[in-house]
Amino acid sequence: MDELFRESFNSMKTVAALDDFFNPSGARFDASANLREQKDKYVARLYLADRNMAKVDVRVENGVLRVVAKQEKKNEAKTSGRNGETASTYSLSQYEQLLMLPGAVDASKMKVERKENTVVVTLPKAGVAAHLRRSNEPRPAASRVGRS
Repeated sequence: MDELFRESFNSMKTVAALDDFFNPSGARFDASANLREQKDKYVARLYLADRNMAKVDVRVENGVLRVVAKQEKKNEAKTSGRNGETASTYSLSQYEQLLMLPGAVDASKMKVERKENTVVVTLPKAGVAAHLRRSNEPRPAASRVGRS
């Protein structure tokens, strides 16, 4: 049974329409996401294989980090027909990841770093900077009202 499956699977690789699916360097939906909380910020790291990092859209909407990566592919080839016709194909794949943020963030200070196959999003927690600043300030001495 294993041999029958292996032969069937291997014969699928010869179908031209499936080249991208079986080709390791072809378009894939491989992706992973990791959201970590730090003292004053959240850091999301997303691995997006074979995507154009310049076209990755990152935004915060209603407490959710939304990352969208689209990939378009156009091919044109002359056919062997008599009239020199051209055949063209177009494909569009889209990856979308929604990450619920554990707390409020200051989206206006969001930083997005796009590196090879990786997007790193840094979101400062809302109100944390003021809180940290206040916690480092000296506190007034307790009053001794009513004691003699």
